[in-house]
Parts: sequence; structure tokens; C-alpha cells
Amino acid sequence: MKIERTFFVPINKENSKSRLNDLSLQKISKKIKMLKQVLFLIITVCLFVSQQANAQTPDVDKLSDTQIEQFLKEADARGMSDAQVEAAAMMNGYSAMDIAKVRERIARLKTKTSDSTSVQSKATRSQIGEVAKRTIVPASDSSAVGKKKEIYGFSVFNNKNLSFEPNLRIPTPPNYILGAGDELKVDITGYAYQHYDLEVSPEGTVKLESLSPINVNGLTVREAKEKITDRLKTLFAGLRNGSLNLDMTLGNVKSIKVFVLGEAVKPGSYTISSLATAFNALYLSGGPSPIGTLRNIKVLRKNKEIGTIDVYEFLSTGSFAKDISLRDQDVILIPTAENKIEITGEVRRPMVFELKQNETFAHALKYAGGFTEQAYKSSLSVTRNTDKERKLLNFSADIASSFLTQNGDMYFVPTILNRFENKVEIMGAVFRPGEFALGQDLKTIKQLIQKADGLREDAFLTRAILVREQENLDPIYMPLDIGKIVRGEIKDVELKRQDQLIIKSIVEIREQRTVQVEGSVNSPGSFDFTDGMTVKDIILLSGGFSESANSQRLEIARRIKSDDPTSKSVEIINMDIDKTLALTSSSLVLQPFDRVFVRSMANYE
Repeated sequence: MKIERTFFVPINKENSKSRLNDLSLQKISKKIKMLKQVLFLIITVCLFVSQQANAQTPDVDKLSDTQIEQFLKEADARGMSDAQVEAAAMMNGYSAMDIAKVRERIARLKTKTSDSTSVQSKATRSQIGEVAKRTIVPASDSSAVGKKKEIYGFSVFNNKNLSFEPNLRIPTPPNYILGAGDELKVDITGYAYQHYDLEVSPEGTVKLESLSPINVNGLTVREAKEKITDRLKTLFAGLRNGSLNLDMTLGNVKSIKVFVLGEAVKPGSYTISSLATAFNALYLSGGPSPIGTLRNIKVLRKNKEIGTIDVYEFLSTGSFAKDISLRDQDVILIPTAENKIEITGEVRRPMVFELKQNETFAHALKYAGGFTEQAYKSSLSVTRNTDKERKLLNFSADIASSFLTQNGDMYFVPTILNRFENKVEIMGAVFRPGEFALGQDLKTIKQLIQKADGLREDAFLTRAILVREQENLDPIYMPLDIGKIVRGEIKDVELKRQDQLIIKSIVEIREQRTVQVEGSVNSPGSFDFTDGMTVKDIILLSGGFSESANSQRLEIARRIKSDDPTSKSVEIINMDIDKTLALTSSSLVLQPFDRVFVRSMANYE
């Protein structure tokens, strides 16, 4: 209620008649009621001051908290508001400074520690109103337009685990613009405490105490804090002399409406949080369509471009530094892509890439993840469209940073050949067979054998084979006398790349030598021949004689090597041995491929 001062002016009967004619009885009754109320307030304050002060000039500093609380109870019982009490106090000699001091003490008394705790618990920021949800677009809708090959960057907006939703728990952004629906939390701390929850009205104002509305629409949180602080200094003297502090934070946030237009998967208007950024709006719209750009997404505000979004920069650096905070009625415009190329072959990420007009193949290679280990970099090929037909270009990776791309280019990175430029190999009867690199310390056959730690004792030295590729890549065998080369009796042979040296062992070039035992032995069979092996040895290896064996009638069948076709090829040797296989008696020394037959006793049953 606004308090007005009423002045009593003496009137005569004539002008009283005229005034009664001008005012209705209803207006007169309202005036009288108002006058009575003001007089009542004045009398109440005067009684209060006369009870608390000893001098004519009241001193508010001498009032105790108990006296102020008692007066507050009496004022509440009489239905007096704070504004009415202050107006009456000013009529009775209180200054604006005195009233501000009393107000601070009243605010401190009204606010308890429990109230402070409850305010703190309600400080969690939340979103006011519903915001738009992402519409899942079927794959057929987004793949029906443009190329079928995957375009680098489009999977970002199809990732369900990456929604770019704004974080409502972040500190208040310094450039946040206030508008209708936002909530401000104001705390005055010091020797007095006061908390205000201020909601920005549709007109863009907030209301504090008995002060006139404060317009904060379009201001940042910092600017609004300065404006509110200046206005509250009229109520709190501590804000003027620095004994009180004012803290202001952003509470619940409003929702805003933005528009996503152009080549979006789902163009339209979206209601989002006022803390949202351009990436959040792009995700809600499904991102650019296959023909839309990822490199030059424009953000318009009041018909002016305020910035651009480059999705590749986010993918390359992972930084949101150039993400743009949105405001109400902002427009995100997605133009068509102007320069797309394709890279296949030996790159880590063979895909379709969108490039800016001044970007080179080196930029595209960075987006493709670089070359693989098998890439042949000396001759890259590109198929380029001309006005009438296509043409093929070749260039080296050394000039990739200066090779400008054109829309529609198709680059191919070939694979290196599956061959070695300096490899030689040694196999067979050496201690370390394997592959070795030609170089200053490896040029000849003898040096290669030394690299392989030399020849084994069973190496066949008379003949080795060097396999070498001819000019038409057909292999050719070159026989070598390894023994003479190692001993230095003949000239060493110089190696060439892809040479293979094969050295056989003596065991490998002869037939496997065995001895066979049949008849009355416990384990008849075939056994490897060893030099010095006797009949007793082979009987022992076969498990010894069986119970029915006749050790007096052993037969040994032996090959006879002869080129005479009329001579016999097998010799039969009869012998008897000690059945105990004792070492005291001699035994026949076997030869390779002998067959030993042990007969059974004739009367054994």
C-alpha cells in the first residue's frame, strides 16, 4: 500500500459545498478511512518510540533484538505491513539511514540457521518446462539421399551415447543472458542474512521488497547482479559500507526455442534448455543429412551470422571451445556440402570426407588417420572429373601439403610390393638358418655363412644350391662347392637380393637306415640303424627273447650291393648267440637294412 501524506487545509462553508458536490460519499469514506489508518500508524510508532527511547530524538542503535521482536509481533497482530511501519516511522523523525539499519536487523532476526540450510538444499538448478527430445530417424530415411559410402563425421549424431545434453550443474556462465522464466538466487551475508528467490517475469523484471521492479531482461548475470546490488543499497546500509556481501547465482533456467533449417535430417523448431549449445540442437535434429555440410554450419541471431560450427574440428581436437551458446529464436542453418572427396586403399580410415575449398590432400589425410604401414607413398593416384570426362593424376606424398583437392576427387593409396629390396636367406645345415639383410658387412656367400654362425658338422660340403631370381623373376639353381668356398680354395660368390642358399646335411641326402627284427622276440619291429650295432644290441632293443625263442637258430638276411644282374641280391647268415646276451661272447655287427629272424623251438607248446 502506498502511503500518501495528507495536508489539512481550512475551508469555509462555500467551498465545502462545492467540494461535497464534486466528491461522492464513497470517495469521502475512502479518504476518511485512509486518514484514520495513517493516524493510527503514527500513534502506534510514537507510543513505541516513547517506550523505548529516553530522548526526543530516537536512537535505533540502542534498541535490543528483544524489543524489535516484540514490536514485530505487535505490528503483525495489528495487520501492519513493513511498508506501512516504515512510512509511519519517517513521519515521526526517523531518517532513511535509521530505517535501513532497522530493516537489516529485522531481516537477520527473521532468518534463522535452519532457514539458511533449507535454502542451501533447494539450490539445485533444474530445467523449467519441457524440452524437445531427439526423434530416432530410421536408417533408410538418412541413407536414401547422397552417396552410399560412409561419410566421416556423420556417426557423431547417430551415437546414442553422445547426446551433447547441457549440464545444468555447471557454474553460471558469465555471458548467460537472462530472460523471462529464469530464476535468480540472491544471498546477502555478513552480520545479517537475507535470501531472495527472484523469477524473471514475462516483462523481464524482478521484484524485491518494496522496491520498484528491476528490469534484467537481456542482461548477463554479472550485469544483473550489479544492477540489483545498486538497488538493494537503499535498503541495506551494509552493502554501501562493505560490511555486507551480495552473492547472486542462476537458479532454475528457462527453455528457449531455436530453429534448425537447411539440410538437416529433421529440420524444424526445437525447445531446448537456455544452457544448450549448437551441438545439442544439431543432435536433436539428427545432424546434417548426407548432402549437408559438416564444416560450415551457420548460427544466425537476429538475421546476422554470429559464428560457424566445424564438426571436423571437434572430431580432430575433442574441444568444445568454438561451440556456440544459443539464445531464444536463434537459427542454425545447414547449407549443402561443396567439396567432398573419397580416399580408399592404404589409409587407416577409408571414407568420404568433406573439405573446405582451401584444404589440401594433407588435411584429408589427417582426417583419414594417416597412411597404413603398407602404403606406397611414392605414387598416389587420383581420379578427377573434368567438364567432359575424367582424368587420372599421380603425385607423391611429399607434395600432399600443396596438392589442392576438388569436389568429386577419388584418391587411391596403393600397397607396397610383397618383396624385399635387401633380403637374402640361408637354409639347411647351419647353426642359425634364417633371413639376413644385405649390407656393408654381408655381400658374399662366405659372409652369409658366418652370419649364420657357421656350418654344422653334418653339413654336406660337396654341393650346395643357390636359388636366384632372373630378370623375369623365374628362379635359377646355381650349384656351389661350399667346402672349397669356406676353405678359400675357390673365389667367393657375391650375393644379390632375394638369394636363397640351401645347404643339405649328410643325413638328409641318404636313405633312412633301419634294422628289422622278426620272430620270437617280445617287441618285434623296425629300429634306426647306428654304426657299431650288433645282433645282441638289436635283440635287447626288441625287448629280448620270448619264452619260445631258439637262440641257436638266428638268421640274418643282408642286402648285397652289386651291379651284376646275375649275382644274388640277398645273403642269409645263420648264427647262434648266448640267450643271456652277455658281453663276454662276441656278436655279429649289423649293417644297414639287415633283417634278423628269431626262430621258435620246434617242440615248444
